[in-house]
Amino acid sequence: MSHLGNGRGVSGRVLSRVGLVAGWLAAAGCGAAEVEMMPGPAVEPEPLPLGAVRLVLGPLELAPGEETTRCVTAHLPTDVATDVVGINSTLSQTHHVIFYREGVDKPDDPLHSCPPLDVLSGSNPSRAPLYIGEVPKESFLLPDGVGYRLAAGQAYTIEGHFLNASDKPVQAQAELVLLPKTAGRSVQQADMLFLSATTQLGKKYDGIAPGLPPAVGTVPTETTIDPAFFGLPDDLTSVNYFGLTSHQHHLGTRAVVTKSTSAADPGVPLYENTDWEHPPLKRFENPPLTFQVGEGLRWVCTYANNTDKHVTFGQSAVSNEMCILWAYYYPATGFRVYFQ
Repeated sequence: MSHLGNGRGVSGRVLSRVGLVAGWLAAAGCGAAEVEMMPGPAVEPEPLPLGAVRLVLGPLELAPGEETTRCVTAHLPTDVATDVVGINSTLSQTHHVIFYREGVDKPDDPLHSCPPLDVLSGSNPSRAPLYIGEVPKESFLLPDGVGYRLAAGQAYTIEGHFLNASDKPVQAQAELVLLPKTAGRSVQQADMLFLSATTQLGKKYDGIAPGLPPAVGTVPTETTIDPAFFGLPDDLTSVNYFGLTSHQHHLGTRAVVTKSTSAADPGVPLYENTDWEHPPLKRFENPPLTFQVGEGLRWVCTYANNTDKHVTFGQSAVSNEMCILWAYYYPATGFRVYFQ
């Protein structure tokens, strides 16, 4: 299978651009296909729309208090390239699920441990996330005339970050249903911009140690970290943004995103979320969200630390925090990721 993109760093920033030129799923009109990575419960699945593909990660049993990230890498059971215009997700005990298009071919790898939010994989830097799900059930429909192209037999990876916060064993699973475009329709390709405020969570806000200051006795300490800002390059000001969401862990109480010109500019409000566990995806359609040259995205997060430790940036949903946003846009100019 041909190489479909290259990642490259940009001076002073971990900023990756991946040229995404791929083909995709079975054309509409073919029969629906199903791929299950592990045997599931003996429950009759819902009928699929014509041409759709069901992908399942799990089920797996989580012990009380267990946190784990599992992945599966496989190939779509298709022999014709086409475009996906929607992804339906159903998640159980899942902090997030990510559907990646692999930029170079990879061998199948059944359910295995993997790092969470692995948007920059050292083993395959040309991979790109097409969808990130954070709510129990979601129908992610791309705007009319917009889609994701996958090659026939496309290599893909599904990543699930699972957490059992209860005192009993539970079963976790993530299911995705990929919906193809209608036959005869042409689409523009979509892509994603992924932004993380990382150093802001390492500042000594209390002058004692890096990170979010601990609680004072039983009283949580509230901290709003310094704002992060990403000035959009010219090729990302000439595109249309149709979706925006945030990502925090359990100490998060608020995330705010604005259209701004600098970190010091409060800007125009775009998005606010106070539910760390199930942040909504805000849609921008008719018209889509656009930017002028010199504008960008400013984001800032607030936390209430009820632990006895300083909390810094990290992957664990239990012991670390994050302040992340991602935005979906078209036409595609390549996946971008930026860690400040």
